[in-house]
Amino acid sequence: NELLVLSHDCGGNRGQGASMSVCLARARGEYIAQMESDDERERVDALAVQLRALRSDPTLDAVGCFSACIGWKRDGMDRYTKWQNALVTPEENSLGRFIEQPALHQTAIIRASCVR
Repeated sequence: NELLVLSHDCGGNRGQGASMSVCLARARGEYIAQMESDDERERVDALAVQLRALRSDPTLDAVGCFSACIGWKRDGMDRYTKWQNALVTPEENSLGRFIEQPALHQTAIIRASCVR
């Protein structure tokens, strides 16, 4: 495995979407997972567990996990996290996309072919 630290050609912060585009353009693997500097994973083997689940079911495009807010209290994010964590099945996540993003991409490992 290889860890690359990438930056924008113009320097500075261009936002999450632009940063993900830079990463996807450079990614060469079969799977994509993202973590930001303020993200934590409770289990050190979280990505390995998710990868096993994704590899065991070829009908899945991604495998996510529950999330929790850390740091300062934010009522809106707490409500969002509670709603998101209630979406467990693929069907619930599919329907949730009409309300809001049903899974934080920071909690998932995704087949690269699905985002290219």
